[in-house]
Amino acid sequence: MKLNLATLGIVLVIAFHVVGLLLFCKGYLLNRIVVSTHASCLSAQHAPQQYRPGAAITCTGFPEQFRRVVWVIIDALRYDFSVYDETLDPVPLYRNKLPYIRDLLRDQPENARLYRFYADAPTTTLQRLKALSTGSLPTFIDFSLNFKGHEVSEDSLPHQMAANNKTVTFLGDDTWIGLYPRYFNTVMALPSFNVKDLHTVDNEVIKRLIPELKQRNADWVIGHFLGVDHCGHTFGPSHPAMAEKLQQMNENLKLIVEQLDSNTIMFVFGDHGMTRGGDHGGESYLETNAALFVYSHRPLFCNKQVKDTVSQIDLIPTMSLLMGVPIPYSSLGALIADVIQPCGGGDNAVMDYLTALASNAQQIHDYLQVYSTTSGGFPADEYRNLQQLFNRTVMQHRSLSHSYTVKGYLDAPTVNSTIEQYYQYMFAVKRMCVSVWAKFDDHFINQGLLVLLLGCIVNMCLLWSVQHSQEMVNVTSNVLTVTRRTAMFVLLFPLTGALLMQWDILGAICYSLFLTFIFISMMTVYSVRSQILFVVKQFIALLALLLFETSATLSTIMSSSRGYVDTVISSAVLICSSVALLSNSFIIHEGYVLTFFIQTLIAYEMFRDFVYCRRGSLELHRFLLYIILMICVRSSELFWICREEVIECRPTHFTFPFAMVRAELGPFWSLVRLAFSVVLVTAVPVCLLFWIWSDQKVWTCLSYWLKLLLLSMVPASLCICAFWIMQGFVSIKQLDEMPHWQHVTLPRIVYALCIATIVKCIHESYTVKLTDQETDVLLTVRTYYVVMTTVAWVILVMLFHDGIAFAVGLLLVQSFLMIHLYHTSSSNYVGTTWSLVVVWYLMMVQLYYATGHQPTITGIKLEAGFVGQHGEMVGYKLVLAGLLVGINAFAAQILLPWMVPLFILWPYHGNRNGHKPFSISHIGISILKLLFCQTVKLFFSVLAASLHRRHLMVWAIFAPRFLYELAFVLIVDLVLMLSYLYTTSTSGRHPSTKIL
Repeated sequence: MKLNLATLGIVLVIAFHVVGLLLFCKGYLLNRIVVSTHASCLSAQHAPQQYRPGAAITCTGFPEQFRRVVWVIIDALRYDFSVYDETLDPVPLYRNKLPYIRDLLRDQPENARLYRFYADAPTTTLQRLKALSTGSLPTFIDFSLNFKGHEVSEDSLPHQMAANNKTVTFLGDDTWIGLYPRYFNTVMALPSFNVKDLHTVDNEVIKRLIPELKQRNADWVIGHFLGVDHCGHTFGPSHPAMAEKLQQMNENLKLIVEQLDSNTIMFVFGDHGMTRGGDHGGESYLETNAALFVYSHRPLFCNKQVKDTVSQIDLIPTMSLLMGVPIPYSSLGALIADVIQPCGGGDNAVMDYLTALASNAQQIHDYLQVYSTTSGGFPADEYRNLQQLFNRTVMQHRSLSHSYTVKGYLDAPTVNSTIEQYYQYMFAVKRMCVSVWAKFDDHFINQGLLVLLLGCIVNMCLLWSVQHSQEMVNVTSNVLTVTRRTAMFVLLFPLTGALLMQWDILGAICYSLFLTFIFISMMTVYSVRSQILFVVKQFIALLALLLFETSATLSTIMSSSRGYVDTVISSAVLICSSVALLSNSFIIHEGYVLTFFIQTLIAYEMFRDFVYCRRGSLELHRFLLYIILMICVRSSELFWICREEVIECRPTHFTFPFAMVRAELGPFWSLVRLAFSVVLVTAVPVCLLFWIWSDQKVWTCLSYWLKLLLLSMVPASLCICAFWIMQGFVSIKQLDEMPHWQHVTLPRIVYALCIATIVKCIHESYTVKLTDQETDVLLTVRTYYVVMTTVAWVILVMLFHDGIAFAVGLLLVQSFLMIHLYHTSSSNYVGTTWSLVVVWYLMMVQLYYATGHQPTITGIKLEAGFVGQHGEMVGYKLVLAGLLVGINAFAAQILLPWMVPLFILWPYHGNRNGHKPFSISHIGISILKLLFCQTVKLFFSVLAASLHRRHLMVWAIFAPRFLYELAFVLIVDLVLMLSYLYTTSTSGRHPSTKIL
């Protein structure tokens, strides 16, 4: 059996990445145990109750207040959207567009109230709907399920309504149906994923909602409007389309209020807010502050407003008691005092209010007991103090009730004290649960860190082994070469793990896999006696040789590069850029940090290049190329979007599509920008064709059909430009009225031509007849590689708007400039230097920001999923949309790793007589170096997430940055492996090609 040592090393390093990330994620990404118990009338009657003859007392002990509840959910209704402020000058497009709410608050103050409606992070729609229906708190890991809802198994308001013979009508967002497929009596579910469609869902909901309210058959009516949220995702809040959509919601509210009667209460609210860019998912102020408007024709608010902010989970117990059904068992919400407090009624109404609070507190108390028994995760002292507070409050309530029965009146200070203690208990329980559900598994976290640290060490050893291998050997000998350098580290790891943490099954399995790999390779060479002696010697020499071997490996790797100084400077830059992840400020401004480090290394390369350069004419040429490269790196800042934490940040017009900047830039400059985008997109395939045509060796190696497909890249680019023009000049109304085929034809033509070209390249690279010249073989492989890279770039451009097209163009220009400058240098070094690899890796991350992204939940560009698709996103279309969104987000992490083999293949040009010696192991070494940079960055990202897991900004900054780093690593690992396998399999077809 023959095996490439470099391939073995790449697979082993990727295995370390996967195992380390799995262990760390198991301990870091939080979840909570779901209690499947459901509340019932029997459980609701445990609280102290006050019986009054003739009152309509429900099983909760609290009189039913309303026969019907209407929920009007305006998705992403931010609080300031609902506040009317006549003093604003100028008035933002999203302000003062709901005057009907202002009119009701002014004219009927006893019937209407407006609150800030606080949404716990993550502020994604599915998690918010779960919280709004169960009263429970989501955890961060629930974000991964946002695009696919699973049926909720814990107790919820829809379940309680169905269990108590209440009818429920639902209209709108189909996410509800995924969560509760069995509890709605009347359903009209509409697709929610198409953010380009601003009107279909809203128009259908209001069309059906008014007749439903007129019939008065349902006890609970839910109307979920999506237009505001979709408008935010597509255009942002500061757009005329948002003003039109809010005005439409204002008219809808008028129609709805006209159909209400005195036995109906209406809640109008948003499930979350939105950022300045129109996105949501994080925990910034604008995302978590939604609006809640409560209205009833019956006077409801006779007392002064207690507070202006309520939590979203507080709506569940409030509505449950108003409707006379038990509070869902897992709810942690506290009653909204303004809504439940009596409006007249004397002491009997006060006792009813106390009964409602008692029922709420009792339900939370019962849930705590069951959860504590199930998980045992609550701090003993804090849990005991809460139990004592609850018991004292219940005893005080019972005493107050007895005193009222005997004396016939209530003691006001005692009443206020009892109310205060009930709320104190419920708020304290919520705080404790939040802290407990933010409990991490330190054992798995430490194991993940140790695996990734070991991965760095093994990566260095593998680099040494591959660089010093000279020929293809039997796989056992190859593995042995790696084993003798890495065995002691692998053997030390479980020993260290056993000392630092308790053993568990998953950890033992992971360690066993590593040890099995080592021992199997040893057994194929040594006898049993030799194996035992080998292991004993390794353990005896373990600690003594650890420092020596590490330093020897580092020295060997350093000496094999252009020089010690090159390695030291590159290592310092890599370490500094990685350590910066330990600071939340550096993460927020990571784009600037990376730009500085990249320019520093480029300046160092330029200085060193000119120290050893050969002629003045070449010096001027290369100097200009270096300057252009630095200008490209610096210019990428024009395309960065702003984080919510940077208040003073103002994005440039390049971050917005043509349709959104026409009014701001004016017709002339907006057309100039569009013209430059068109020229850029069409120039790239034209340059590719000119490059191929100018070299007859390159041109003749391509088949007729491939040449034809390459020529089709020019019309494909024109299709991209036509698509941008259509999106920019056609109004929103006209876009909605356009037939389906007009939305998808142009992008699908681009996809079809590009995919056909790539497939043809792959097919020909394996079937083309090779000559006996090694140079011609490598020239052919490089040609196909450059063609596929350029065609893949065309697909990437299709997924961005015309403004970001400049950034995607910079991506390609920077990449080829780096490759060209490296291979026209005066160095005779074969392979890639550490400075080049570090710059390339930092560019991969920096270009993520340059393509209009940020490592936040709100940084996901959902609109990319609709390029070439239209209508309902279900089935395969939903999967394809997710793929397109991922390609849009990680364009640099796909294209730059794919181009790594070009550092070795680029010198083989048909017009050059001489070239540097070639070996496929050079590509393997380059990939291992890049993997080492990635492993170091990943380790520090994981370390930052671990050290700051109790930081105030953990879920806003550190956790999202870690999750994006996780995605970076998995995507880059996959692309590097594919590029390596493709290059080795095609280049290795020639017998003279050297493979190590």
